[in-house]
Amino acid sequence: MSEVKKNYVPALTGLRFFAALIVFFHHLQKFLDYRDPFFLFFKEGYLGVTIFFTLSGYLITRNYQKSMADGKIKFGEYWLRRFARIFPVYLVAYFLEEYFYGEPLSLANVAANLTFTKGLLQNYIWTGLGNGWSLTVEECFYLIAPLAFFAMGRKVTFVRGLGVTLLAVVGLKYLGQRLAQVGVPGAINTENIYYYSIFSRFAEFGIGILAAVWMGSRKVKKHKKIQPTLEFSFVASLLGIVGSFFYFFHLRDSEFSSFGITTSQGVPSLVLMSAATAAFILSAAHGSRIAALVFGNRVSNYLGKISYAFYIIQGGHIAHAVFDAVQKLTGQTVLNPWLLLVVFVGIAAALYELVEKPAHRYLLAKISRAPQKKRARYSDRFAEPSLKKVA
Repeated sequence: MSEVKKNYVPALTGLRFFAALIVFFHHLQKFLDYRDPFFLFFKEGYLGVTIFFTLSGYLITRNYQKSMADGKIKFGEYWLRRFARIFPVYLVAYFLEEYFYGEPLSLANVAANLTFTKGLLQNYIWTGLGNGWSLTVEECFYLIAPLAFFAMGRKVTFVRGLGVTLLAVVGLKYLGQRLAQVGVPGAINTENIYYYSIFSRFAEFGIGILAAVWMGSRKVKKHKKIQPTLEFSFVASLLGIVGSFFYFFHLRDSEFSSFGITTSQGVPSLVLMSAATAAFILSAAHGSRIAALVFGNRVSNYLGKISYAFYIIQGGHIAHAVFDAVQKLTGQTVLNPWLLLVVFVGIAAALYELVEKPAHRYLLAKISRAPQKKRARYSDRFAEPSLKKVA
């Protein structure tokens, strides 16, 4: 059984859709300017990206650290697996985005978007898919993660994991500050370095890494005595996530910041959201029944599977095209947000079923067969001749 299947927790897949849903409501604010208090609360919906980053840090570490340390998965295979997961539906969504934008494509634009480097380039960070900057951060993490795994060694302890993670956080933060001071022609500016880059966002992945290291270094036996603790931890994690929204909402009102994160209090407070997400992850992974009931059921699990497609089609020209189409069909200028949610979920499900799932399965099959073919060629080359051939 692969590490991915062995460590699979349905509730964490459901959490992915919850994070994407928060971002969706944030984008509704931007496009339609709802004044309902419920949607005003989700002005801080960009915090859903922090949930993604923390969850990604946990899953990549949990699924690949041990396999890469033992040599079962090489860097090339690891990277191809990430490519198979991220790229196919992104490629389709990117060209849909450019089609609805209606402007001629430049080679530089296509290259920056399809290599996921757009988030590091000031002239291209807001081209293509609106949420694409976060995928640049993700790809940077995918490159850094194997180095962190190597530094942790085969037998990872929490103390060693903590040391490596802190070193990475401080090192990347320092490098980002130096780049902001020196200035690199064409690279992202100071504000974008602090919000939209791996240099300032690695801590969110790092908390996920530490959750995975803690999970792997301790064996918690399931018995009735710890179940109330798991349920309490899970409820507390949800309260922590909600509390993060209120805190950022307060920062916006009190300091008139377009994003609470850009204030001096905002950046450290992301730790609260990441820590709450890590508590959610650990509670769910250890068997919280509430987590399984709410986030691990079949509906939540399927919504989690389509969450990547749901996330990348928000916030850009695809979204504008959907809004325009729904307005024409309904004859209404102010649209029902729940109707829009159903439409976007339907589009995401279509992209998942027609593009993401079949492409992912096909590419994974190719990737899995490649090492077997290589070993077969090696065996044929150095195998002893059969008695029939000798005769």
